[in-house]
Amino acid sequence: MKMKMKNTLKLIFILLICSLSACSTFKNKPYTHMGNLVQNSLERKDYEVLDKVEVSSKTERFLFGIVTIVDSSKWRVLGLPLFVEEKQPQSGFFSSFFTRNTDERTLYKLLAKSPDADIMLPWKTTIETWGIPLIWDIEKITYSAKGIRIKTNKELEK
Repeated sequence: MKMKMKNTLKLIFILLICSLSACSTFKNKPYTHMGNLVQNSLERKDYEVLDKVEVSSKTERFLFGIVTIVDSSKWRVLGLPLFVEEKQPQSGFFSSFFTRNTDERTLYKLLAKSPDADIMLPWKTTIETWGIPLIWDIEKITYSAKGIRIKTNKELEK
């Protein structure tokens, strides 16, 4: 009887772990306005639409976030990065320990890949998450957007 009970508990534990693993994908469509500046103040001849840029960033967390791997090669231990962070700085120890910051890194990459853009059009976002909560999880965010470069006075005089 005890052996049957142990096997039943093991089975329940395995099923619980399997049910905790999750996978989800979120996608959004950007709205179509180009901001008040472009929409109200500029004519089409006043700006140039730049090529589409697509970037992504991935964060893997292990054991309650004690160990984090960023973009498959950069490590963070106890919330302290062992690399130079390329993102908007966070204030405090706990903000970097308990959060992934994947969206901030992806936005940084998007802006860095479009250095000539004065304005970024609203971007398309894809967020993928999977793993076993608190034990191991992965978040991958992809941004896709076009930028706008406002022409200089010299360019407009031509």
